Amino acid sequence: MDGFDYMQDVVGQLPFLKTYSHLLVAFPLPDDDSSREEAKQRLLEASLRLTEAFPWLAAKVVQRSNGPGRSDSLHLEPCELWSSPNSIIRFTDCSNAMPCYKELVKARGPASMLPGDVLAPRKAFPESYQETEQDPAPVIALQANFVRGGLLLDCAAQHNFIDMSGIAQCFSLLATALRGEPFPCDAIAQGNMDRRNLVHLLQGNEAVLDHAQFLRPGPDTLPPPPAEPESPFSWRYFRFSPAKLAALKSMAAPSATGTTASGSEYVSTNDALTAFCWQRVIATRLARRRTPEAVAKFCRAVDARRAMGVPAGYMGDLVTIATSTMGFRELAEAPLADVALRLRRDLATVNNRDYVRSFATWIARTADKTVIAYGGKFNPDTDIGSSSWAQIGLASVAFGPLLGRPSLIRRPDFVPLKSDIYFMPQTERGNIDALVCFNQADLDGLMRDQMWTAYADYIG
Repeated sequence: MDGFDYMQDVVGQLPFLKTYSHLLVAFPLPDDDSSREEAKQRLLEASLRLTEAFPWLAAKVVQRSNGPGRSDSLHLEPCELWSSPNSIIRFTDCSNAMPCYKELVKARGPASMLPGDVLAPRKAFPESYQETEQDPAPVIALQANFVRGGLLLDCAAQHNFIDMSGIAQCFSLLATALRGEPFPCDAIAQGNMDRRNLVHLLQGNEAVLDHAQFLRPGPDTLPPPPAEPESPFSWRYFRFSPAKLAALKSMAAPSATGTTASGSEYVSTNDALTAFCWQRVIATRLARRRTPEAVAKFCRAVDARRAMGVPAGYMGDLVTIATSTMGFRELAEAPLADVALRLRRDLATVNNRDYVRSFATWIARTADKTVIAYGGKFNPDTDIGSSSWAQIGLASVAFGPLLGRPSLIRRPDFVPLKSDIYFMPQTERGNIDALVCFNQADLDGLMRDQMWTAYADYIG
């Protein structure tokens, strides 16, 4: 028994999640030694308070064999490297490696100005890692980067044990400590809660749904031929202003086109924005490739906490995936309201207790979990994955009197995750920035698409 057995869940035990999720918050900071030293001291004290209240955050992630025919499992073990008096945070001086803070903020934080290999302590999804005795894998790592006139704080969280909502909670707690306030008792209880029976698995007389869509292609399955000549993938940010978001939501409302919806159905801003992005990307692909009968798949990450009655302060990975499919021509020509309602209905199908219990049971009963991936037989030529962090309210959180509120919230620039979209936490002014990873042909097509450029403001 290693003391952290209670952190062992089911949904997080997927081998393809053996990687790190990242979120970076940026603050102005006077460019002098005393301010930097004060920031170091305050962040060090706050991070120590965090691991004292949540000891598992100072743990290392280890991989254990389960024998032939079964995938390895991931566990937490104590690690002196990050346990008090040591800390989960490290500090780097990037004054000569990065543009100054004012320049970064003026440019609105483009991906090209936020190199992950400089600003982050660990790799990022989809890259995995191999831990060693000399280089163990932290469950969480913070890196505070000093630039001229500012501080960029990156959080890397091991995805099997912490999802993006968990990262947001860690940042919120760190901010609480930086303000000199005590952690709420319920936050401590929720962050340390026993994960072993969080999702009650189905019993023998309860039927498991069909989750075969999450199976990876077999080793003998040939990948589909490329739809067009290879084009490099890269990350780019686009901004959607409050006015444009409101216009998209109005356009996507069922009443806008007479779309039939039940009285309990509604379309959220996130539904509308997601539908718009999916439709415009596929429209550009259709115009370029002339493949109207091709099938487009959209994989949308869903936070299952509310569906499972799990409190918001729970930091573990509790995600399922809503999958939608439409033909290229059908999608490109459909009213936005139809696309948004399709996404909403597909989300409702998986965002409920019965589905999540079935999904978790299927994972638990699958001996070799390496065959499972959220995208299943994902084809970046036709499919898109997405995760929305727009609801994370970090932009209004004060990180103490020295740092204040973050001016930028970003995911640094890492290796491509082909055909993917991250919606960043909403800014204080109500903007939602979309971080997209598409090939150059897709990006060029979007920049020529009049509908896209009418709503999306290019950041870079």
